Amino acid sequence: MSELVLHPKTFLKSNALWPSGLLNVQARGNPATFGPNATAQVIPLMLRPKPGVQCLNKTGVPMPCWEIAPAGLGGYLGYYLPWQPNSTKTMVIGDKADFFITDTMNGCTFAAGIGGTVRVAHVNYNTFNADGDREEGLPIDQGHMDSEVQRVMGAATPGVALRKAGYTIANGDFPNVTVVGVRRAGLWTFAYQKRAMTAPARLGTAMVPGYRLVSVHNVH
Repeated sequence: MSELVLHPKTFLKSNALWPSGLLNVQARGNPATFGPNATAQVIPLMLRPKPGVQCLNKTGVPMPCWEIAPAGLGGYLGYYLPWQPNSTKTMVIGDKADFFITDTMNGCTFAAGIGGTVRVAHVNYNTFNADGDREEGLPIDQGHMDSEVQRVMGAATPGVALRKAGYTIANGDFPNVTVVGVRRAGLWTFAYQKRAMTAPARLGTAMVPGYRLVSVHNVH
């Protein structure tokens, strides 16, 4: 964890990283932590090997696969922001920890303020179906997500954001993105790892999902 926090972009260029699904399950039991007036609570986290996937670097050579998962006593304290379909999850992170992660993105929008105590948001909305309802599996509604970002972040608030248009892959491969934040010298900065989903790969006797590193960037 210390290597990831001290040098996030360097770590993400040589290690594939996901948030564990257990974080989202755990967060469902504490919905009051995430909302317009919520100040995030820190939770103990650990870095552990991610099972059941094959990860390749940009040249196609296997690379380590890791996940950030809940930890017991002695874990590295950090902030976690969940995702839910057709919703806006937001909270304020400050000086209680120096690491942040949000759920994997493949169409969502992430936004954050600038400074030492900042609001972060993970926004997902799909277009309306024929019945006027929103549901998973339909194309994203970027206009609605932009409106939500403006609503929760404030129209005049300077900040950074990552939209799907900023992490699509040129050849049309399906994107898979991890966003992390670190607090240095009292200020939060955010970076993301962009991966492409590849054909299933053989790992031992099993066929598993495959991912290839595309690039690593700061969130601007």
